Amino acid sequence: MARVVAQRRSNPPYLLILFVFLFLLSTVAAVMFYINWDKANKELATERTDTKKIVGTSDETDPNIKALIDNYTTSKDPVAMRRTVVGELKYQVQRLAEAIDFQTKTYDTAKASMDKMYEGNYQPNDRPSLLALVKREKEAAATLQTRVDELAAERKAVDAEKTKLVADMADLKTKQKADLDALSKQLEAVQKKATDDQAAYIAAMEKVTKEHKAKLAEYEANINDKLSKIKTLTDKNTELANQNVVLKDEITRLRGGNTGLVLKADGKIVKLVDGQKIAYVSIGAKDNVRVGLTLAVFPFTGIPEDPNTPPKGKLRVVNVSPDVSECAITDESDKDPLVVDDLVANLAHDTSRAYTFVVEGMFDLRGTGTPSPTGADEARELIRQAGSKLTDTVDIHCDYVVLGNPPTPPSKPADDAQPQVKKIYAEQLKALDRYNEVKREAEGMRIPILNTNRFLNVMGYVAPKAVK
Repeated sequence: MARVVAQRRSNPPYLLILFVFLFLLSTVAAVMFYINWDKANKELATERTDTKKIVGTSDETDPNIKALIDNYTTSKDPVAMRRTVVGELKYQVQRLAEAIDFQTKTYDTAKASMDKMYEGNYQPNDRPSLLALVKREKEAAATLQTRVDELAAERKAVDAEKTKLVADMADLKTKQKADLDALSKQLEAVQKKATDDQAAYIAAMEKVTKEHKAKLAEYEANINDKLSKIKTLTDKNTELANQNVVLKDEITRLRGGNTGLVLKADGKIVKLVDGQKIAYVSIGAKDNVRVGLTLAVFPFTGIPEDPNTPPKGKLRVVNVSPDVSECAITDESDKDPLVVDDLVANLAHDTSRAYTFVVEGMFDLRGTGTPSPTGADEARELIRQAGSKLTDTVDIHCDYVVLGNPPTPPSKPADDAQPQVKKIYAEQLKALDRYNEVKREAEGMRIPILNTNRFLNVMGYVAPKAVK
């Protein structure tokens, strides 16, 4: 038993030695770790100091920046802590401590290896070292400085343009002032002229007013004198009107109911052109012949006394010379052709006097077979062309009355008819009354009345569509 105990005491204390060795090794490792940790904290303090230099005192007072630093300093999120310089430093210290391997790497070799790994290889989830951050910020600052220089150049150009605009504005104001002064002078001249003209106008008006008053007094005296003469003439006119009634009765008595017309020859045919329907007559410009005058042709033996006897032919003047006129033959009898010395006449033409006609009714002067509303005006134009006169009054001065077809008696419109219909009815009724009144007055005064056919025959007129 004693041998066994003695044998055990003689064995070396390996466990104790191993324990002491491990304890010493742990102590050395703890000391090295503490030394490295202390060194990392010192470098962290240095980098914090540099960070404060970069951030600046004024940035620390900024509530937004201060809140951001506090947030990332106290944040437990490793990714969030890496989003600031301080957080990045803390993250790098942690990584550096994890990277230290006492068997293969020291603190210096581990930090150099990490700096090389981070240098220039920035990724969204791997922040670069402080040196890389500073470098990148310097590059950003250089870019901003370039933009600042560009903006400064642009501002310099804008300032130059502004200076030019200010100079142009000054020149414009100078010119505007000169123009305004010139216009002011013109306005003064115009106002002065207007004042002078107004004074002259007032003086002229006063003179005219004075003259007007003088002439007005003179006119009043003349008017009184003329009123006296008018009274005398009115009395004389009444006396003449009474005498006119007596003369009308005497004329009617002398005419003895003779309502015929007297057609005198104006000239004769002096030459006929064979095959060309051209005739020359013995009257010309000295006899008041005009181009367009129509002539009726009668036998050389004389114009028939019967006014209803139609002429043997009709002519229209196409050319006029002093003593002779050239005529176109517009109508000719097949049984009794025109010969030299045949007589020519137009009731409305006379070399010594102008007859007076009254024309009423509707006429067909175009050969359509239907009287037209404008026919009366065309008949009047024939009379004017021949040299005679027209009037609307049937009196002792009237030589002939020409009556065409009477206006159609209008139908009386209903009481509720349109105003325009009633107006047309009134005009038609007035035209019919006028026609009947002219006819009645002409018959009462025994003035020759010609219907359409007799009128066209004695005028030598042929409607255009009826020309052979």
